[in-house]
Parts: sequence; C-alpha cells; structure tokens
Amino acid sequence: MHSGNLCLELTECVSWEEYPEYVDEFMGLIGGRIVNKNDAPDMGIWIIEIGAHKIRIVYEDYPQMISLEPNDIDSNELIEKLFKRLK
Repeated sequence: MHSGNLCLELTECVSWEEYPEYVDEFMGLIGGRIVNKNDAPDMGIWIIEIGAHKIRIVYEDYPQMISLEPNDIDSNELIEKLFKRLK
C-alpha cells in the first residue's frame, strides 16, 4: 500500500452482489464481526473487528478484488497473522 502498511488480497473472484455473503462467510472463518459498512458505486469499505483490532475489508470494482487493509499501523501484525493462517 502507498501508506507503507500491509494489504492482504483475498480474492478476485467475487462480484459486488456476492460481496456481503463473502464477508459473512469470512467473518465466520476468522472469528470477526462487522462494525461499520460504507458503500459507494464502485467500492465497499467495511470495518471489521477481530479481537482488539479494527481493519478494513474492501471490495474494489476495478480491478475487481477483495482485500484486507489495516486501519492503523498496529493492525499490520494482525494482517500478517491472517496471511499465515489463510495460506
């Protein structure tokens, strides 16, 4: 990421219509919960909470992708842990 923080690309195979269901299934997998949803015509930025950390799960229309992004530098460690867990 331009900020210097980590970014974890999850998939390129989910459409805008499938995004909410994908996030719900992902939350069940990692034990997180959605705390805020922000949608625009070409992207969705939802804030999720995992333990003490809040991170973003982002849908982008072009290029089509869902990714995890930290809200702050302290959440980089969580992104690394999720990467190792999901590998």
